[in-house]
Amino acid sequence: MRRRLLSSTLVVAVIAVLLLGVPLGVVVSRLIVDEAGQELQSDARRLLGEVEYARIQDEPISPQQIARNYPDRYIQVYEGGNPPKSPWWAPNRSPTTR
Repeated sequence: MRRRLLSSTLVVAVIAVLLLGVPLGVVVSRLIVDEAGQELQSDARRLLGEVEYARIQDEPISPQQIARNYPDRYIQVYEGGNPPKSPWWAPNRSPTTR
């Protein structure tokens, strides 16, 4: 009798954890993905503002400055839809031009 009561309690507990845990895991993973997307979009807007400001001031785009501001990003700057002649870099690499 005790064994049956213990096993049924355990089964109910496992089912409850699965029913609550799986949707929670899905929600948390979506939250993480959305947060990363928002961060990337924010960085892109800020970078665009810096590039537009440099173009308005007729200053060249400095790869060192952008690398300093965005150390863990891979960035290519396209001007007027042309292939990138601006700098490119990836994390853990020094800025270079291509």
